[in-house]
Amino acid sequence: MIPPESLDITPYRIVTDINLMPPQSWFGGGDTSRHHIESGVHHNSFSHESIRCWQSILAMTDQYFTAYEWFLPTELRPHFPNTDYFAAGYFIVVNERIIASVRTDLEDAIHCITRQATTTKKEWLRESKPREAFEHREFIRLKRQWFGMQVYFQEGDEYWSYMSGGDSWEKRAGRGGIALVRNQKIVASIIQVMN
Repeated sequence: MIPPESLDITPYRIVTDINLMPPQSWFGGGDTSRHHIESGVHHNSFSHESIRCWQSILAMTDQYFTAYEWFLPTELRPHFPNTDYFAAGYFIVVNERIIASVRTDLEDAIHCITRQATTTKKEWLRESKPREAFEHREFIRLKRQWFGMQVYFQEGDEYWSYMSGGDSWEKRAGRGGIALVRNQKIVASIIQVMN
């Protein structure tokens, strides 16, 4: 068991001491590239706090990096009483070496899915399904957003699958995923596939 006091998982604090980072066993499977982070910062795709944090990480190194998601395992949550259930973040990896870790928060996940909703068109909606139907899909790269969508959900909302039209795929701008529909309006979306 890892003593909680030995780790630093304070939201938005960049940790560079490997001894204070979450263990690699918390690896969540998802990843994103430096290019994607730079694009997200440029287009305000993250919360204000997250943008400030990513700017600091981008300034740390001019090398290409990959950010791999980590999650506090469910069974360990009771041992971290000052941490809400949404304890997630990223390992920043350069040349197969972890150079930093950072924890994000629920606000950032919700900001992301509500911003993506603005570019998800209603005519792309395909099929309404219960939440359980989507939970059986692979959410390896989307756990943060999926948690955020469940928290953002209100009574009466509907989960829909969506896929953009054929011409968008020919133009290499296709996307598909899950949308949250409230009063016939898309209020949140998760992009699962794109080209």
